[in-house]
Amino acid sequence: MAKRTKKADMSGKRTIHLYAQAWAELVSKRVQLEIEAELSGEFQIIARATDVLLRVRDNSGQQFLVLIELQLRYDANMPRRLIAYAALAREKYKLEVYVAVVYLLEPAAQIVLAQQFHSEFMGQTAHQDFDVIRIWDLAAADVLALGNPALLPFVPLMQGGATLETLQTCVERIRQEPESEELEVLLAAFASFVIDTETVKKILRWNMKILHESPLYKELFKDYEQGLTDGIARGREEGREEGREEGRDAALFTLRHFVAYRFQVALEHFDAQFQKLDLEAIKQLTQTILDVATVAEFEAALAQLQPKLSTPANP
Repeated sequence: MAKRTKKADMSGKRTIHLYAQAWAELVSKRVQLEIEAELSGEFQIIARATDVLLRVRDNSGQQFLVLIELQLRYDANMPRRLIAYAALAREKYKLEVYVAVVYLLEPAAQIVLAQQFHSEFMGQTAHQDFDVIRIWDLAAADVLALGNPALLPFVPLMQGGATLETLQTCVERIRQEPESEELEVLLAAFASFVIDTETVKKILRWNMKILHESPLYKELFKDYEQGLTDGIARGREEGREEGREEGRDAALFTLRHFVAYRFQVALEHFDAQFQKLDLEAIKQLTQTILDVATVAEFEAALAQLQPKLSTPANP
């Protein structure tokens, strides 16, 4: 368990761990901040795979907390979570909190990203503002000009970032950093959303072990892993197939969404083929999806896993 926790810690918050000052200055819009402590590890009640709590001091001597939530995609519960995290942080550390959420993937056009939590109930009001950073609204050229290494893995998701020239610039700068391998693999993962994967693999290092520990993989597959584990365990305990079916459903749910993100196809694009797969086949696909370069390669791998139709024996 300790080893698994350490891997999640090194992956989900990797860029914030490595560049805490850069992230704190980015979200708070202040410069020359001093990072006094990273408190997430000490604050288990709010520590999650994608949030970081920092205690900082500005150049005037003011001490405060910076809470950063790194979110892959839209979550309707985000405002409620952030007001809870901020309140817990204020109570524990007796300091004011600056709260920010960084969204990486643009949601559907009809979705409005909330910038506050507000509730009025029986004459009582609860309110929490938070800053929202939309990675896709940032201009890649402006971000590269800032020279902030914390943002380099996310540049392909920005305006003007999905070009080979920009990708090569990111690679060159990342390779100057002490922790270049982890950052480069994260860059490859996000670049693969917007640039042909075969091209990405030619330009960047593609380390599957590190990629499986990245924020992208953890965020997309956390429901799959938990549902699979819970379903199979329940099936064993109860001696029934229902538990295993729940695990299969969780695995299939996440596989469908990840394929849709990965290859920009409709969610139901492969449903007919997926429905024929058993749990083991779905598990195998989840281990190979990130390693294929094109949708054609994925289709070939999928075809190999399709159950063979039995041929009636000759009389």
